Amino acid sequence: MYSANRVASFSALKAFSRNVTNLPIQILAVTENGGAASAMFNSSVGQKLITEGNALADESRGHFATWSGEHTVGIYTPFFRQVWDQKSDIEKAFR
Repeated sequence: MYSANRVASFSALKAFSRNVTNLPIQILAVTENGGAASAMFNSSVGQKLITEGNALADESRGHFATWSGEHTVGIYTPFFRQVWDQKSDIEKAFR
């Protein structure tokens, strides 16, 4: 999870994600009110960080979503399904 308006927030997530290999990952870009569309079209930083977050998810074979405080449980379903399917591998990684 990172702020779609703060470069430092994305940099920290990027550094952390490099240490998470072969495990399911969900990257969540938190946007201000107005959602991802507002961040993409009203802010060059927001546009850059959302695009880079999506690319990072692709690189890590992860899931990407944006969130602006609304209840959107469905965005997590594919990620939780993958976690469940790889449960034994994930448990082995932390033993």
